Amino acid sequence: MVETWTGSFSKLSLFEKCPRAYFYKYVCGYDYTTPALELGKFVHECIARFITTGEETAEIADFLTSKVYALKGTPQEFVERPIRFSVDGIQMDGVIDVVANGQIIDWKTNWVKNSDPRQLLLYTHGARQEGLDVEKAVFHYLRYAEDVEIDLQEENIQKTLDWVKQMLENIAECQFDYDLSEDIEVFPKTSDFSVCLKCPYKSLCNSVSTAEDVIKLAKEIEELENLLELKKEMLRDYIQEFGEVNTGVNVWKLTTVNNWDFDTRKVYDYIQSLGKDPLQFLNCTLTNLKKLKIPEQELEKLGTKKITCRLTKTKVKEAR
Repeated sequence: MVETWTGSFSKLSLFEKCPRAYFYKYVCGYDYTTPALELGKFVHECIARFITTGEETAEIADFLTSKVYALKGTPQEFVERPIRFSVDGIQMDGVIDVVANGQIIDWKTNWVKNSDPRQLLLYTHGARQEGLDVEKAVFHYLRYAEDVEIDLQEENIQKTLDWVKQMLENIAECQFDYDLSEDIEVFPKTSDFSVCLKCPYKSLCNSVSTAEDVIKLAKEIEELENLLELKKEMLRDYIQEFGEVNTGVNVWKLTTVNNWDFDTRKVYDYIQSLGKDPLQFLNCTLTNLKKLKIPEQELEKLGTKKITCRLTKTKVKEAR
């Protein structure tokens, strides 16, 4: 580990989610931003300015909750308060949005109230190490004007510090191996695909540049599709015998779907009997018009061609 390396909660959290993403951001220096990150940064800056100077901007009016108003006038030194402390001999940095009246407050612009409590547990440890009085720590979700308080029992803080030490050890090991080998594989990719979907490095990490890469990717998709279909069939069989399944996130059940095969002539006559123009309700499809073997130049006179790209697959014909 380079002596000048400084830890932070965001570094440790990213490494835990995906060492490869950590590599791109903190080893290669490939920084990134997203609309959500930009919004969060802007709101934090505006709230800090409002609390310390009273300057109010219309852009963040919806984020100025009663808690924010109650902190108006807090001295500058307690807003966006940087802290520097050590864990296991490694220097750590953090910035506390507000620390006042024995309370740490971290503003969140998230729609989902799922922030990691270890962030505030670590900040509490760091703030106390700097001599600040901290008895309470909360995430304040600005969209809901709601506090989520973190349990600051010493046991929870110690578990967080143990986690920090483990992450620091893992990072140091990966960095050491990379310094020796310059092999990117020492920073492994996550196996959690849900993390990949939200990762700004997903295109860089999973790029396909050769024919072999493309074939491998296509085969992986085929295998996943087959596995998905098998699992759906197994779930369908279970539900049919035992009833719906509740995962805590979704309820899986069999739903009856009614499909109709209408007689076009009868529908036409019925709509006409209502005194309406049947042509407004009957849809011409390319499939039906193709049955008339109408040339494409004639089709262009009847409608507008819309070109879209759709991923499809067909079976390869067996060699004879």
